Amino acid sequence: MELNPKFKEEVKSYIRDWDTKHPVDYLWRKHFNIQFGSPEHLSVSFIDQHIWFEEQQFVEEIRHEYAKKKGKGTSGGKGYTSDKVDYRKFGFKDEDEVDKIRDKYKNLAYAQKQVDRMLKGAKWQTV
Repeated sequence: MELNPKFKEEVKSYIRDWDTKHPVDYLWRKHFNIQFGSPEHLSVSFIDQHIWFEEQQFVEEIRHEYAKKKGKGTSGGKGYTSDKVDYRKFGFKDEDEVDKIRDKYKNLAYAQKQVDRMLKGAKWQTV
């Protein structure tokens, strides 16, 4: 059975938009080989994915500093050293892109705190 071409294009567009808006989600799924919309994908929060992302960056920064001290560099052992981590290893064009993602998660954390505060003062009714 062949799917309607319009429906196929809408699905592709939805996934493309999702990956653009949520790049850490895409990197996480790619790293763990998890299919979009699968139970494994849906069971993980953005916060968990962001923690994974920050840990990956932290480990890369440690590796980078170690390689720099040893004089081996971080670009294929060619002796290249730099004060910056190569964010291209994470699938980003540059550090500005990473900063934008961090800002999104800061806003998400703030929003979650606001919701928690509101819920703390809410009076619950049981049915």
